[in-house]
Amino acid sequence: MLILAAVLFATNPDKDDFKEYMAAKIKEEIVKETRDKGEVAGIFKPFAEGLAELGGALGTTFTERDNYYLFSIYTFQLPSNPDEKPVKFLGIAKQFIALDNE
Repeated sequence: MLILAAVLFATNPDKDDFKEYMAAKIKEEIVKETRDKGEVAGIFKPFAEGLAELGGALGTTFTERDNYYLFSIYTFQLPSNPDEKPVKFLGIAKQFIALDNE
């Protein structure tokens, strides 16, 4: 049990890990949306990568991290829409899992 706790403590993702996760998810969505567009997708690939990086950085700006040492809970909320329910993610072992937000 102690070894498992030590591994989870060592692999508890930080805000930089969350930024990379958000950038990868944004890039994945852009690729999915442009997959069938052929040449157009290829032309905009550098733009999409830059947009994903920017989105990842902005995502961490609007994210609050609750650190529980063995795992973290990330709460994403845009300030322009405070009435909307925040999106939460569980960060554990350098992985992120979207939590049911209903």
